[in-house]
Amino acid sequence: MSEIKNNKKVNEIIEGISSLSLGEVSELVDSIKEKFNIQETAIVQAAAVTQEGEKTEEKGGNVTLHVSEVGAQPIKVYGEVKEVVNSAGGEQINIVKAKQMIDQKKPILENIPKAKAEEYKKRLEDKGAKVEIK
Repeated sequence: MSEIKNNKKVNEIIEGISSLSLGEVSELVDSIKEKFNIQETAIVQAAAVTQEGEKTEEKGGNVTLHVSEVGAQPIKVYGEVKEVVNSAGGEQINIVKAKQMIDQKKPILENIPKAKAEEYKKRLEDKGAKVEIK
């Protein structure tokens, strides 16, 4: 019986969330993370996992990719960050998570081969972002 009540509560919450704007959803996610002390390090690290073939390529030359500015069309940049992270393998993110990573000055990808970082940098710069490879 309690399972039905929980499902009803969850459904009501989901309905409420679906009426929020992107900014409000972002604020909600941040508040939930703060309230329940949720850490994102595992998500960022999982997103940085590369495919087996890439791991053998330049082990010592791996770098970190940061977006320092989003430019005049931030939605396009957030969308491209989502695509870049998702194409790198590991944890799949949405556009809200991509925005949060940039807003919080977190690396987009870590420990990736320099050649891949250059490719991703070009894709992001084509959308108007300023990107740093460290």
